[in-house]
Amino acid sequence: MKFRIRYLVIIGLIISSQPLSIAQTKDDSLDYNQTYLPKGRGTSDPVYFFVDEMPTIEGGIKALRALIDQAPYPECGFRDTVQRLVVLQFVVERDGSITDLTAVRSPDVCYQRAAIFYIKQMPPWLPGKRKGEIVACLYTLPILYKFIE
Repeated sequence: MKFRIRYLVIIGLIISSQPLSIAQTKDDSLDYNQTYLPKGRGTSDPVYFFVDEMPTIEGGIKALRALIDQAPYPECGFRDTVQRLVVLQFVVERDGSITDLTAVRSPDVCYQRAAIFYIKQMPPWLPGKRKGEIVACLYTLPILYKFIE
């Protein structure tokens, strides 16, 4: 059990030291025009997987990191004394709103609900751009909960 906890902490430290969004580099094996149309969005605008300019909040990536670092540790998680990683995925629409918010990785429903609630409280985002045009795009965001006594 001690090995597993150390392993999780090491993984969390490695992930938390990485930038929130990874620069997109050209890879000829990928289809950069790939899109999808989630059901129930209320719009027929395609959602892009790859964009030239990633969406962010006002103030850029540093402001986003500062906001994520302020995410409160969930009350239902106080029984744990380790870091927990929740990875959320959502669509940033052309108007900056967030839709289709889901957790793609979460250690517990408690952390998942807390992360989703926190992201829903965020101000509108600055949407992504593709070839100079504002588009809806998919965004993946890791949130690392750090237990501080």
